[in-house]
Amino acid sequence: MKIELMNGKTKNEIEKRTRLVATAGQISHSEEELLDLYKIRKEYDDNIKAIGRIVGSGHTSITEHDQLTFFITEVTPVIEQVLIGQRLASFTIKSRRYVDFSNSGFYAPDFSYLKNHKDIEKNYKNHMNYLFEAYSKMTELGVPKEDARFILPYCFHSQIAMSLNTRSLIKLIEYCTTSNISQIEEVKEFGLKMLEIAKEKVPYYKKTYEKLEKQIEEQNAYQDKLSFLDKYHNGKYQILKQANLISVQTDYDRYPMSKLDRTIIVSYIMNRYQIDFEKANKYYKKLTDQEKEQIMDAVCMGKENRELEQVSFKFELPTTLAGLTHLTRHRIHSLLIPDFLPMYNINNHIIPETIKEKCLETYEDAIKKNVEMYKELKQMGVKEKDLVYFNLSGTMINVSTNVNGRELMLISRLRCCNRAQWEVRELLNQMVSQVRNESELYANYLGAPCAIEGICPEGKHSCGKPQERTNQYILKRGN
Repeated sequence: MKIELMNGKTKNEIEKRTRLVATAGQISHSEEELLDLYKIRKEYDDNIKAIGRIVGSGHTSITEHDQLTFFITEVTPVIEQVLIGQRLASFTIKSRRYVDFSNSGFYAPDFSYLKNHKDIEKNYKNHMNYLFEAYSKMTELGVPKEDARFILPYCFHSQIAMSLNTRSLIKLIEYCTTSNISQIEEVKEFGLKMLEIAKEKVPYYKKTYEKLEKQIEEQNAYQDKLSFLDKYHNGKYQILKQANLISVQTDYDRYPMSKLDRTIIVSYIMNRYQIDFEKANKYYKKLTDQEKEQIMDAVCMGKENRELEQVSFKFELPTTLAGLTHLTRHRIHSLLIPDFLPMYNINNHIIPETIKEKCLETYEDAIKKNVEMYKELKQMGVKEKDLVYFNLSGTMINVSTNVNGRELMLISRLRCCNRAQWEVRELLNQMVSQVRNESELYANYLGAPCAIEGICPEGKHSCGKPQERTNQYILKRGN
C-alpha cells in the first residue's frame, strides 16, 4: 500500500493552508475585510492555536477550506468501496472496462495467527494466480475486459486519485480505524497511514488525533449486537431479478400518475410567485395541458431543476460488486450498500452474454473453485475478515437507494447512454421504465441525451446509434 500526498505538503504550503483556515475562522467575529484579515494572520503558531480553539469547540466546518489530493496505489477494491461508499471524497479510479488487469498484482492478508499459515498463504496465492490466469484466458478468447473483469477477485491492486477537505479526512480516518470495517486489516492499515500523514501535514487537529489514537488503542473486538436477527433468516441471500421501484414521495397520494408531475409544477408556481401551497394548487387546476408541458419543459431543461428535488423515489437494485462502483460514483443519491462483514453469498454471480458465447466452462469452473477454496480456508481457521478477498467482481448483491427527481434525471443522462457499462445501463433503463408508469410529463426527460435533447455529448466516442427520441414535447416544438 502506497499513499502519496500530492499537494500542500511543504513547510510553506502547510503554513499557507493553515493561514487560510485561520482566516476563515475569524470572519464571523471580525469587522475587518476578508483580505485584510488574511494579511494580518501571518504567525503560524498563532494560527494553529486559533484553529485549535475553534475546532475544539465543535466548529469544524472552517477546515473544509483546506483541500488535499492523494495518489493511492497497491490497494484493493475493498479500499475503493470504503472510500466511495462513505461519499466523503472526490475520486478517480483506474477503469476495469478499458485497462487490462492481468498483471496488476494482488493483496495477501497476514495469516500468521494460524499455525499452518505457510500452507494457507501458499494455497491463497496459488488460487488467486489461477483466477488471474482465467481472466487472461477469457480476454485472449475475445471477451471484452468489462466482462472478463467479473472473475477478478477483490484482492487485485487498484489505483485511486482522491481529493477531500481535511474535515472529511478526519471522518474517513475515524471510520477506517474505529468502526466495524476496521476489522479488515487492510482498511485499518489505510486509516493508520492516513492518520500519520494527517498528523504531520494537518497540524491544527492535534487534540483530535490524541482523542482518536486513544479510541483506537481502547477499541475492543467488534461484536455483532444484532446477531439475534439471524434466527429469522434462513441463511440464503436472494438476489433481485431486476430494479424495483418501492415508493414515490410526492405532496399527494401515489396515484394517479399526474400527482408526481403535479408536485413538480406546483412547486414551480409556489417558488415563482411566493404563494402558499393551497393557492398554487388553484393555479394548477386552471392550467391547460399545453401549459403544464411548457412548465415541465422549463424546469427539466433549465440549469437548476431544483423543483425536481421535491419528488423522490426509493428503489431496490440487484448489482455486481463491479457494477456497484458505477452506482456509487454518483454521490448525489443516498445509496445503502451491505458491509463486507458479514460476507455475502459468494456463489451469487452474473454471467455476461459474451462469456456464455466464448468461455462459459472456464468462467463457471473458476467460480466453483473459488467457492471451494473459500470453504477450505474457512475450515482451516481463516477469519472471515481475511476471506472478503474471495468476493469476485461478478458477485451479486442487493442495494437500495433514495433518489430525488433531479438526481435521477442526471444519472439517467449518463447511464442510459449506449456507452455506459451494460449492466448499469440495464438497471437505469429498468428504473426509468418504472418511473414512466408514475408520470406523464417528467418521465419524458429521463434517458440518454440523444433521446431527450437530440444531441450526443460523447464527441468522437459517440456510438453513432442515437436512441429513439422519447421527449415528445421537444419533438412537437420542432427541435
